[in-house]
Amino acid sequence: VIVLANHFIACGWYALSFAGMKNWREQYFTDQDHDEFGYRYATSLHWSLTQFTPASMEIFPQNKWERFYAVTTLLMALVAFSSFVSSITQAMTHLREMNAAKLQEDHEVKSLLRLPT
Repeated sequence: VIVLANHFIACGWYALSFAGMKNWREQYFTDQDHDEFGYRYATSLHWSLTQFTPASMEIFPQNKWERFYAVTTLLMALVAFSSFVSSITQAMTHLREMNAAKLQEDHEVKSLLRLPT
C-alpha cells in the first residue's frame, strides 16, 4: 500500500512540474542523461520515498504549489508512518499477551500435577 501511494505521489510531483511556473524539473534536470523517462520517474519516486522517511534529497520545491504539495505529502506521510508503527506495536503487544497466557497455563498445569516449575 505504501509503495503504491508513493507511486501516485511521485506521479503527482512530476505532473505538478508542468504547471508553467519555475519548477523543480527545470531546476534539476539539466543534463542530457536526465531526458530519459526512467531517470525522471526514479527521481520523482525517490523524492516521494524521502517524504515518508527521515532521508533527504537534493530536490526541493521551487514554487508555492510545489511547496504546498510537499507539505501535504509530509503530513500524509506522518499519519501513514504513525499508523504503520502503531499496527506493529499492537501486533507485538498481542504476541506478548498470548505468550504470557501460555506461560500462565503451563504454570497452572504444573501446579496441578505438582511438577517442579
